[in-house]
Amino acid sequence: MSILKGISLIITAPFSNFVIFWTSLPLLITWLVLEIYFSIHREEALGWNTSLSNGFILFFTGMDCIKYLVATEEIAYFYTKLLLSILLVLYGLFIVFISFTHRMPPYITFLLASPSLVYYPAILLVIWTHTDIMLTKDMLLSAFILYLVVVGFFEFLRTDIGQRLIIERIKIRRSEE
Repeated sequence: MSILKGISLIITAPFSNFVIFWTSLPLLITWLVLEIYFSIHREEALGWNTSLSNGFILFFTGMDCIKYLVATEEIAYFYTKLLLSILLVLYGLFIVFISFTHRMPPYITFLLASPSLVYYPAILLVIWTHTDIMLTKDMLLSAFILYLVVVGFFEFLRTDIGQRLIIERIKIRRSEE
């Protein structure tokens, strides 16, 4: 499988299955809104409460994937998908713990709970647990390249050019109202 085919499978998966669509849509919208929010309000940083919430997002997404796997018969790569779901649950619990207790320095906690490191893996897990997409080297590389593209786009939004684009769109919409 080519890298482009893998990226295409990841992008189109939510449109091929309503369960994936309705599970990943809130994750995607929240991720986009948070990234745009932090792009517009560059002086603000992720806080402890947002980190805590992001930990719960990971936890409940992982639990939902486990529920789906256990309730569905004859899932391809069941144990791999179950292991990945358990890892997401554990990552979520870890984020909840370090956010709630402030056991780690803020910069480490906020990095681990940053939107891109929370929502992208959560969306990928939803896609992988609900499809027969194999986790090959090419697929993992495709997922990594797509991650870099998406994060690159969000980083672009934080630049002065990206800021002008966002602010101009907001001003245009306000003037139309």
